[in-house]
Amino acid sequence: MTQKAELSQFAHERIKPVVCNNAVWCDTICRVHGLSGEFKDVLWLNRHETPRFYPNVVTLVRAEASAIQLQWIQNLLEAGISGNWGVKDSFCTLNLVQEGFAVLFEAQWLYRSASLPKADKRIADVRWLKIDKAPALMEWETAWAGHSANEVCEKQPQIFMPSVLVNENIAVLAAYKSHRIIAGAIASPS
Repeated sequence: MTQKAELSQFAHERIKPVVCNNAVWCDTICRVHGLSGEFKDVLWLNRHETPRFYPNVVTLVRAEASAIQLQWIQNLLEAGISGNWGVKDSFCTLNLVQEGFAVLFEAQWLYRSASLPKADKRIADVRWLKIDKAPALMEWETAWAGHSANEVCEKQPQIFMPSVLVNENIAVLAAYKSHRIIAGAIASPS
């Protein structure tokens, strides 16, 4: 095996748990909306119209399973899911043009080893808090959507439902400067 192939395999092994974590997150958001998903060996799928920004399929392995993944996607197409739906091709290995899909955006996975030292770069006058109440979650989602609490904006269906706050494996975090959210994150131990 060449050094480049070894590095590619090493990167793939680091990314696999990240991809799985992302599929679990998509499943979590769908479940809090009452839209159960299904984990298969090669992908996660949801047979319902999913919340805004969330896919109906997340691939869990690379090209070695593309034929099986394409068959599941074809089955979903034939099922006639209402609304727009999408596929998160986690490893950018599927060609879905013939099925009528277009690339919405391309991205790459980022990985940082948990064993690396924690950065100590604090921003003056910023405090991080864990969101634990529904009104604060609504404020967090408003900031996440790029709006201020006072801004009039087109009302979209809520994505982050209050039931995520009772999940002990999820922490919704907000960075406050004065009384305004300026950054946020969602964390899980996986």
